[in-house]
Amino acid sequence: MTRFVRALAADGRPVRLLTGDACDAPVVAAIVDAVDSPLVTAAETPRSPT
Repeated sequence: MTRFVRALAADGRPVRLLTGDACDAPVVAAIVDAVDSPLVTAAETPRSPT
């Protein structure tokens, strides 16, 4: 996934990473850190009311 996101960013394409579960957040953070491009961002996911 990181390699794919890096290739998209290198091509000048913006990438927004979405999460569905709390366990996805560390993976998204690792991808954003590894790619290190302003074109790659993580979307904030609203929490469901409990």
